[in-house]
Amino acid sequence: MKFIALTLKYLKHNFFKLLILAAGPAVLFAFFARPSLMLVFITQYGAEKLTFGNIYAALFPAVKWWWLFLLLPVLAIFMSMTYGFLENHMRMGVFGPKSFIRKLNYGAGGFVLPFIILSAVYFLWRFLTATVLYLINYLFFDVWGSYGLALAFSIAAVLGSVYIFISAAAYFLLWPPVLQISGYGFGDSWYYQLKMLSDHRRKLKLAILFPLALTAAVVLIFIQFAGAYIVCAYAVCYAFEFTYLPALSMATYFDITGSERKDLVSRKKYYLR
Repeated sequence: MKFIALTLKYLKHNFFKLLILAAGPAVLFAFFARPSLMLVFITQYGAEKLTFGNIYAALFPAVKWWWLFLLLPVLAIFMSMTYGFLENHMRMGVFGPKSFIRKLNYGAGGFVLPFIILSAVYFLWRFLTATVLYLINYLFFDVWGSYGLALAFSIAAVLGSVYIFISAAAYFLLWPPVLQISGYGFGDSWYYQLKMLSDHRRKLKLAILFPLALTAAVVLIFIQFAGAYIVCAYAVCYAFEFTYLPALSMATYFDITGSERKDLVSRKKYYLR
């Protein structure tokens, strides 16, 4: 809970500053991508005959695959800029509107490579999850004819799959700030952040799970009671994730390394631990 608390305390005072950067990608993703796909898949399980094709289509993150050519570059640009502003704010105590291009260039140096690798891991994870769900459906429903077993094993597979991805994502959380601040190369920064993770892995997994669980809860509520406004729910969820995760990454880096945070100098009374 420590890293969640640190992040929420930072967002309490700076959320709307970060929202300026996150709003554009959040709206785009709300219209052309879907959060909590596995939750939606489970709630609609059995609505139609499941083949590998429609299972993968149900779990595919974008409405149309070619939208990824817009969504991913836009996200990379704005998240890089966010990392640049976060680093400047926490290290120097300044969060201002000057030098957007400089912040973009500075943040991209630490964010883009981890983002590309994690995106590849994400799509591989989605493909493997769809494969497992198809095999479960084929074995327990098509062959054995048991809807209950198919549903139970599908839920278990989804939960296990989410845990695996969160575990993998934890290895990328500190890589951007290490690259950005330490000046290490790609390989050295990777090994350095592995050392940093050694005593904090469980806390970081919980911190990464927090926005995902919150998103799942919001989406489930809207699916059940306000389906007509689901795009609005998506936009809010994405806006929170796109502000929370970079803030978590940077705040965790400063806490683990023991580096002084200049953004706290004038607000220490609000950040008591």
